[in-house]
Amino acid sequence: MLTLSAFTAITYTACTKDECKSVTCQNGGTCAGGTCSCPSGVGGSKCETIYSDNYAGAYIGAGVVISLTPAYSNDFSLMTLNLQPVGSTYLNSFTIILSNNTTSGSSFNIISSSNGYETYTGNGTITASMISFTLTTTESYTTTTTNTTTFTNLQKQ
Repeated sequence: MLTLSAFTAITYTACTKDECKSVTCQNGGTCAGGTCSCPSGVGGSKCETIYSDNYAGAYIGAGVVISLTPAYSNDFSLMTLNLQPVGSTYLNSFTIILSNNTTSGSSFNIISSSNGYETYTGNGTITASMISFTLTTTESYTTTTTNTTTFTNLQKQ
């Protein structure tokens, strides 16, 4: 009887397949059932695409220059957006978080930030060749004033 139990256990485990044995998930992805599950900001069948890498660079239009750089340490969905009027040394820097990532583009939110006088928020969309977004500035140093600026179709250089 002991021999039959041992034979059954060996036969059963020898037939059990590890569906993730030949699957290598990249960029922090994990395998379950032979399929990679990717962290936020990463895609592809093997988690090989970091979306923010596709968007990094300079975008120009509407009198401003936008530069985007990946800001991730443990979160691939974060980027730094620098906004500078053309011909000016004035620079605003914001952290954005990408969402709804696809190979054709992503949407994003500007994480609320403040310089003590103004608070900035906003949202937009980005592709590998273009960015559009709305920036809301709430001034609070005298009276509370809200200004909304829309930047449309800034082209990647």
